[in-house]
Amino acid sequence: MTPEDRTEFPESHPPRAMAANGRRRLLRGGLATAPALLTLVNRPVMAGTCMTASASGSMNVSRPHAGVFACTGAGPGVWGQESSSKDWPAPAASPDTTKSVAAPVAADAEPKSDKTTGPSTLNDGMATSEAAKSGAATTENLKTVKVAGTTFNSVFGTQGGYGTKTLTEVLRTNSESGRDGLARYLVAAYLNALKGLTAKEVLDVPTVKSIWTSYVARGYYEPTAGIRWFPDHAEPASPRGGLIAWVKTTMTR
Repeated sequence: MTPEDRTEFPESHPPRAMAANGRRRLLRGGLATAPALLTLVNRPVMAGTCMTASASGSMNVSRPHAGVFACTGAGPGVWGQESSSKDWPAPAASPDTTKSVAAPVAADAEPKSDKTTGPSTLNDGMATSEAAKSGAATTENLKTVKVAGTTFNSVFGTQGGYGTKTLTEVLRTNSESGRDGLARYLVAAYLNALKGLTAKEVLDVPTVKSIWTSYVARGYYEPTAGIRWFPDHAEPASPRGGLIAWVKTTMTR
């Protein structure tokens, strides 16, 4: 080997020392990114990324992750299905769903025997009699009744123009734009909020209602000062803008 073929290394940084330093830097870098990796791994499989209205409206690039949460809401197409009516959270109700209620019991009704083996005790008889007199719910005086559907106006106010239409009827309009589209997606957002499927920081029940109230009064909603969101577009113009487009980001189904 000639002198020209040799590669000189500074004595303080021989090849092995440089390799070791490189491995240490790699390990330190891996540890630095571990929390972010764990965060992604631990997220629910069906969770989607959603942002608060103010964060989405301003999109502060100096804090790209500010106001970001996980949402697993269902869309109007899911909530409008007949098979989903049993999953509606209280106090909302889909038409003709059923629930068990206590039937009225006459004050002088005689307690029925429990048909169990062995003698009844005095205390058991007294308790049954008291329950009958008070009309308390027991397995013998429950009855199943149909529930009237919750109306749109009872939730969002009477100024929206939907009269006696139920939440279910609004969900099934199948509109994707304008007033009907916004109403449809806000009904789904309302049910998601009641069910706890959206982060309360992003879209809780009061926020859902305030969006509709603002839209009815002014024709738009302001997620942050100087930004106006209409059902289908934003001013100033933005590809992320529009109420329906933003509400959709809270829904993964």
